[in-house]
Amino acid sequence: MVRTVLFFMGLLAVLSGCQPRSDRDGETTQGRGSGAEPRYETPVRLTSGEYVPPWAGEEGHARAVAAAQAQEEKPLFAGVLNGIRVYTPTDGKAFRRYCTKGAVESFRTTDRLTFGYLPPGTFAETPQYEGLCPDGSVAFIVQQFGGAYFGLTIAYEPGEHAVPSMASADRVSATTVGGRPALAIQPATPEGFGRSAVVVAFPTGLLKVEADGLPFAQTRKIAEGVRCERC
Repeated sequence: MVRTVLFFMGLLAVLSGCQPRSDRDGETTQGRGSGAEPRYETPVRLTSGEYVPPWAGEEGHARAVAAAQAQEEKPLFAGVLNGIRVYTPTDGKAFRRYCTKGAVESFRTTDRLTFGYLPPGTFAETPQYEGLCPDGSVAFIVQQFGGAYFGLTIAYEPGEHAVPSMASADRVSATTVGGRPALAIQPATPEGFGRSAVVVAFPTGLLKVEADGLPFAQTRKIAEGVRCERC
């Protein structure tokens, strides 16, 4: 099953999808009003082939689910690591603000992010787009992807170096990507079941690569290939 993972605005939601899609060009739907986020009516294939993770298969999946459930019983990490503040999603007072005043009210497509590597069988679920605050400033840049066994979101968020926690302390560590300070968040199992992330600190904000269903080596490889114009 295709999984599309939506990671931004301080919340994580894993959505179930459908079987791999056709290769025809996607058509963008804006929904109603300026507040509708752009999505493709038909996802767009970006890479050939299909990535099959180590946990695929009935036996491997059952082991992975059991391991992931055990991980979920652990408390989420919270604190400051490598200059990046990590807060629990239940702590409303600690939430990162995306707009100085008000909330994101409109969206527009952009091409400021480029990707040097995406796994085989990657589909674009959305075009790349910016969320705009009432004063016209950019709150975030994001694009969402999916594959037969994984979901992926790549985002850049200007402003404070702060992210919601998504894992226990034993899965979170300091690292560097391209010489920049970063966080490494391992999936629930070494085979890649569950959520993983690489969060990279830029002078003006954070680059976030967040995946569901990929081994950490894949998540890191994606992060190492992302380039951001004017970040």
